[in-house]
Amino acid sequence: MPLSFQYDFDEEQIPVIVMPDIDIINLQEEDEEEEQLGVPTRFGVIHSVDLNLLDAGYTFIYNNENNKKRKHSVQRAVWQKRG
Repeated sequence: MPLSFQYDFDEEQIPVIVMPDIDIINLQEEDEEEEQLGVPTRFGVIHSVDLNLLDAGYTFIYNNENNKKRKHSVQRAVWQKRG
């Protein structure tokens, strides 16, 4: 189990990084067109972000080591099962 899951801290201290919005309507239209052409179902979408391990996060010290935890949010993310 990851250390960050075991450590007891206030969830409100963890910053939420909100990802850029995606054009879900356009993606759904593309998927419908490609489905009619026999193209395999889209698994994901390339989405450019600029994050690294030094970016924002809640830092806590455990066994004299710095650890970070952060949350990511994509406002209009959709999971859809087909078939």
